Amino acid sequence: MITRTCAGRRGRRSSRRWPGSRTFSRVNLAARNLRKGRTGIIGLAIPGVNSAYYGELAAAIVAAAVRYDLRVSIEQTGALRENELAALSLSRNRLYDGLLLSPVGMGSADAE
Repeated sequence: MITRTCAGRRGRRSSRRWPGSRTFSRVNLAARNLRKGRTGIIGLAIPGVNSAYYGELAAAIVAAAVRYDLRVSIEQTGALRENELAALSLSRNRLYDGLLLSPVGMGSADAE
């Protein structure tokens, strides 16, 4: 295969590839989310899914999200303040479109 560069002409590279070669690429999530203005993911930060209440709550939220073509990312905080603040930070970094937070470990001072 002779490219334009090898033939003495400068320009765009040939788009041909060797047979059987693969191109591995990853989607730039930040660019896609910026273009769309949303991620399609909502966060759910709960102490744990092993309790009956929070397990059923998570299942109901996931079922409702599917109807709106959304995905749910579940963060198990263990009722620890640090983990709840970390989940909140992920939401602020625009990894989620929104966050449903059960603030068991946070206090009123953390509300600001």
